[in-house]
Amino acid sequence: MQDRGPAAYLAEFIGTLLLVFLITATLSLYLAEPSATNPSPFIDWSVIGLVHALGLAVLYYALRPYSGAHLNPAVTLAMAVLRRIRGADAAVYIVCQLAGATIGALLTKLLLLDEGRPFDWGAVSVSERLSGDLPLGMLAEGIAVVLLVFVFIELAERARGELGAGPLWLGGTLGVAAMVFGPLTGSSLNPARAFGPALVSGSFGGADKFLLVYVAAPALAALAACGLSVALRSLPGAEPPEAERSPSAGPARAAKR
Repeated sequence: MQDRGPAAYLAEFIGTLLLVFLITATLSLYLAEPSATNPSPFIDWSVIGLVHALGLAVLYYALRPYSGAHLNPAVTLAMAVLRRIRGADAAVYIVCQLAGATIGALLTKLLLLDEGRPFDWGAVSVSERLSGDLPLGMLAEGIAVVLLVFVFIELAERARGELGAGPLWLGGTLGVAAMVFGPLTGSSLNPARAFGPALVSGSFGGADKFLLVYVAAPALAALAACGLSVALRSLPGAEPPEAERSPSAGPARAAKR
């Protein structure tokens, strides 16, 4: 378990700020309002998903050496449960993430005041496609968070040396989830990302619904992802061969030949 310090806290603040700004600015620009002539306007979730994917990939690559690049309280909770980060550091991480998300949403509001106003500058809500149903919203958000946190855990466990394409896999996971679950819940997958725009716009959609769908569901999903990872690793044959785990195994094996 590694101690974290000011550099890690600042990295979490900056990373979450930039991630939330990129996402909320994109939503403010690409979402379209229904009208009398076009009650169901086309929304290009592929572009929105691509911004999620590339934004997280770039930030993970840049900030991982400093903080692990959690950028998400659900991820931080999972890392704390798995004892990859101390509880006190995890608490500071989450405060920095919430603060960064709020500043990121404020930047979107400052730059795109009129464009983002109809969409509360990227605030999330349970879609009418789910009939605004609370349990369905929790389920959708939970499934997406399990997927994201599980991939993060596995990447963190394996990428002790070279990252390789790891950031792209993680970013791709967020991008795919945004495209699939965005039309259902806004695809927050991140309590900080949900909190910042909601605070800036004053659009929580009801405190109980917000807390259950965008805080409780991700927290429970993070715990489920931890359980899934631990369960898989406890099964026979789960550990990769030593040659795959050790960065020096390749050259050593070649030397033996």
